[in-house]
Amino acid sequence: MNRDTNKQPQPVERKEPMSWRTYQVRVEIVREIPAPYGEPLTFPPDVYELFREDVARWDRERFITVLLDASHRVLGVEEVSVGTLTSAPVHPREVMKAAILTNAAAIILIHNHPTGELRPSLEDIAITQRLRQVADLLQIRCLDHFIIGPTSYFSFVENDMWGQLPK
Repeated sequence: MNRDTNKQPQPVERKEPMSWRTYQVRVEIVREIPAPYGEPLTFPPDVYELFREDVARWDRERFITVLLDASHRVLGVEEVSVGTLTSAPVHPREVMKAAILTNAAAIILIHNHPTGELRPSLEDIAITQRLRQVADLLQIRCLDHFIIGPTSYFSFVENDMWGQLPK
């Protein structure tokens, strides 16, 4: 900052012209393995069965997005984050990135509670509400949010909490 009010800032002389570099960016979807489920996911128990065996091995919270086409067939599964025993960081941008890149028509949100307690916390309810708002803005249907454990699951839709969440 120039403290002398009588002096005017002097222009900086450039010895060479300014050049801008641009980079080309390409986004590709790489299908590593075929989708594990060929039939549309229409019932909450079907969603739970997709993850039941895996959940038994998870010792930390994980947040997963199931990406669906317009007929609710699985396009892919995205592991959004792996956290600690009691939490996993979730940012709407990261949740929606794979949905946008795969042209998903709908998503299902899933996370586990390694403690086995399946009731949603206040944070679970708040992030569900936020993710539904973002999905609505992007015109991607958010069908449900599951909290899964080794032997059972909690579905916001089945427990009549989906309609109670403000949009």
